[in-house]
Amino acid sequence: AGVMHYYVYDVLLWEGPAPFPRASTDSRPRLHARDGDHDRHAVAIDGACEHPLHPLLARAGAGIAYGDGCPDNISTAVPGWQTAQRGEVYALYTLCNTASEHLHVFVDSEYVRDMFYKFRDAGFRYLKVGTVDSFAHADLWENICETLRNADFTLLLEWVPSHVSDEVVHAGRADP
Repeated sequence: AGVMHYYVYDVLLWEGPAPFPRASTDSRPRLHARDGDHDRHAVAIDGACEHPLHPLLARAGAGIAYGDGCPDNISTAVPGWQTAQRGEVYALYTLCNTASEHLHVFVDSEYVRDMFYKFRDAGFRYLKVGTVDSFAHADLWENICETLRNADFTLLLEWVPSHVSDEVVHAGRADP
């Protein structure tokens, strides 16, 4: 947590205290799995963007869901670029800055899952090429890496399909 700095191309967009308090650990459903010695709570994260093809109308959002009616659920607007992919990354960013325990995270963005595991495998070292960031949403990924490098909790990300029909869901199939 602490003071957060949001930059886009070296322009400071916002500076201030972390926007969300650390999550509490009560009243959440337990995932029926263990990872080594860790019990993990289940949580889903998601991002979206309304009017993504219209730069002046686009509005991105991010959400964290621990369960129906859980007081730790979060929905928030996304600063900076207004894209669905940034919303997905901002959901993970927000989770990293509010989590206080080991979590099993369900995410429908293969990009977020893949980038997360690339960074995890590199010890959550954030890499830059010269003075230009080498990938999109680097401002968020840099913070995610710094937070997880120093965290006393771990995250396990699992990709789940999204935008599937009711028939697929009821049949128990994962493919759309």
